[in-house]
Amino acid sequence: MTRSEWLTRFAALAEELCAACAQELSPSEFRAVDRTQAMLAHEDEGVVPYAPIGFIYQYRLQERRTKHLFGFSWLPIRSWKTVALFGMEEMWGSLYHTESRGVWCAVKDERVAQATRKVVERFAQEHGLNLDFALRAG
Repeated sequence: MTRSEWLTRFAALAEELCAACAQELSPSEFRAVDRTQAMLAHEDEGVVPYAPIGFIYQYRLQERRTKHLFGFSWLPIRSWKTVALFGMEEMWGSLYHTESRGVWCAVKDERVAQATRKVVERFAQEHGLNLDFALRAG
């Protein structure tokens, strides 16, 4: 897989998760934030230090929340709260690193746990990846 193929697949997964969570909690608004970054080599790995050797795909699924300052309805404060995190590592030099490490997902809000689990499990099965799913209080 090339970088662009995994990026498009994870973007599609993020959109599917947003739709599933929005259907679960109908009046809420969701978005997926891409936090993908380059994986850099260490000095002791026998390569040029800090050379890019892969990518760490990270996404945050966030829900729009509204609070009212001092309880006044005319002083709304809107913010994005992270309800789930998911991602994967891709190392270019290792053929089976991605499959062995697999996809990870951490859900911080129990209301979206079932919908998130179904979508991520299907994604992992379609691509032959291991799945590390955790429900964390947050």
